[in-house]
Amino acid sequence: MADLLKFHHIGIACKNFERETKAYKLLGYEQESPDFKDVIQGIYGRFLFAAHQPRLELLTNTEDSHTLDLWLKNRTKMYHTGYTVKNFDKAIQEILSWGGGNGKRTLSIGLLQTQNLFYDSPKHELNGNH
Repeated sequence: MADLLKFHHIGIACKNFERETKAYKLLGYEQESPDFKDVIQGIYGRFLFAAHQPRLELLTNTEDSHTLDLWLKNRTKMYHTGYTVKNFDKAIQEILSWGGGNGKRTLSIGLLQTQNLFYDSPKHELNGNH
C-alpha cells in the first residue's frame, strides 16, 4: 500500500481560521492557497504550509453544517490525514480488502481538485457527515 499512497496533509478541525492561523504562524506556517468551500462535506478549508513540517488543512463548518461538531465538542483537533494516490480505484480496493471503510467517494473542490476516499477502521462506521 505504501507505493499507492503519498502523504499530503493533516486535517485540523477548528472554529476560527484567523485564530488558528495566527497560532500556527508561531510555528512557521503561512497560508498556502485561497480558502475554499466544499459543499459536499459542508466545510470551509484553508491549507497552511511550513518548510520541513507537515502541510495542514484547517477546516471549519459551513453555516448550515455540523460536520465537525463532534470533533470540536470533544476538543479533538485532528480530523483526518490526507494522501494522494496515483490509482484511486486500486487504493479503494486495497483499503476495502483490509476490512475497513465503505468505499464512499466524493469530489473535492479544494486545492487538489481530486477524488477523496473516506476511510475509518473496521470498528467504526462512516456516516454522511464526514
